[in-house]
Amino acid sequence: MSMEKHDRWRQQQKSGAAMLQKQLKAKWTLEELIDNQLKRFQAHYNEEMVITQPEDVSQLLMPKWTPPLEMACMSWLGDWRPTAILELLQSLARSSYLSPSLADSPETDRMISKLIRETRIEEAIIDEEMAEIQATCILHLPFISAKRTDTSSVASVQSELKKVKQVIIKGQQLRLKVLELIVKKVLSQVDAAEFLVVFAGIQDSIHQFAAQQSLHKGPVKVSLKKLGTV
Repeated sequence: MSMEKHDRWRQQQKSGAAMLQKQLKAKWTLEELIDNQLKRFQAHYNEEMVITQPEDVSQLLMPKWTPPLEMACMSWLGDWRPTAILELLQSLARSSYLSPSLADSPETDRMISKLIRETRIEEAIIDEEMAEIQATCILHLPFISAKRTDTSSVASVQSELKKVKQVIIKGQQLRLKVLELIVKKVLSQVDAAEFLVVFAGIQDSIHQFAAQQSLHKGPVKVSLKKLGTV
């Protein structure tokens, strides 16, 4: 995905969230708008799964449109960790930011906690797959060129990159699965719309803050309080 396409997707997501917020205030039907917002995530994740060249997987792990600070704080295989999305939901529910009834619902809290535990297991499996690929690359690829022809070496590297691609796809599928469960199984339509609005807002705020920080060039400046004389 190009930077232009990613910027377009981000703008569409913000527009969709703004429309959801407007509909919430007007108390109009939300189902179609929620579905449209989910479809934006589906299209975004599915497009990233279509990689024509194995070498392009690096753009998914470290997207050029994601500032370094945002990458360091939030990224798991190039995007939000699925359990982070669930933990955001749990925090919002417990704080009564969504329906006040959610904060008083032990059943909903247990459901979210169960989803977090199950999703952590799925994340761990994916992490283990990536760790195995990384171990292979570290232990074997540096020594391949001395034993094989250049063509054979390239084939070995591309084979590992294809494995990385499959791991990234699993990560994208898990992210989408979590969002769909939140919107379709855990929350009511109104709460789902509220959550999607908040999620889009937080994503954009983190991105904007990280982008601003990346514009600050030069050495890091630290303010020190006077501690007194020695």
